[in-house]
Amino acid sequence: MGDRSAMAPLQPSLLTNVRKAPLAPRGPITRAIIAIAPLCCGCAAAGLYTTPETLPPRKVQAVGMFEAWRIERTVPPQPGGIFGGRREQTEGVTLVPSAMVRVGVIDGIEVGAGLARVDVKVRLFHVGILSAAIDPIGRIVVTQDGYGEVAELPVLVGVRVTDFAVVVVNAGLSYLSLPFDDPNADSNPDEASLAMRSGLGIRIRLGSSLVALQPEVSYLRSLSSRSLDWLTGGVAVDVGGLP
Repeated sequence: MGDRSAMAPLQPSLLTNVRKAPLAPRGPITRAIIAIAPLCCGCAAAGLYTTPETLPPRKVQAVGMFEAWRIERTVPPQPGGIFGGRREQTEGVTLVPSAMVRVGVIDGIEVGAGLARVDVKVRLFHVGILSAAIDPIGRIVVTQDGYGEVAELPVLVGVRVTDFAVVVVNAGLSYLSLPFDDPNADSNPDEASLAMRSGLGIRIRLGSSLVALQPEVSYLRSLSSRSLDWLTGGVAVDVGGLP
């Protein structure tokens, strides 16, 4: 079989079975993003960490996220290889939390923003214990091979099981444009594909209206012939403005 090569996060990380590939030249924009990414973004994480319920207008919430992730995909064979595409795997644990801020705009609409993520959540309905929302998201994903873009359209459905806990299921479509190490190319090309996403989480309020924890698992699988499996697990800490 061919050698394994893998993307590696630029945040401080714990990696297993990862072998670095030579880097393509990086422009000033890429270098700037890479320099500040460890402070504010989850390099290769795909969690949502929100519920269908929206913040009241002008209420603000801070969110910190601790995440682990794994990406598996089929990549071209090494030059001169006699085998077809091989599987590569990358695993990482972020040691510096991601961060973002969420703000209620008007009733039923909430905006979230971090260095590498922007989303606009629109509540569809909230009847009794059941709620639903759509949450269009744009992300920048930073990897050793460069940076890529992700656009997602998830639907969130929440069930309030107690006064302090909401179970959230998400599903939807994602567009992925991620760089990968191609030994047959002079630079690292982007691979674009549609993907299906799904996820499950629960928000648990900790005694007061100010702080909550939200563990979540998310899974993305590409619909292209070159398969990609992207698994993220983590926990978010929400401070302030809990709906």
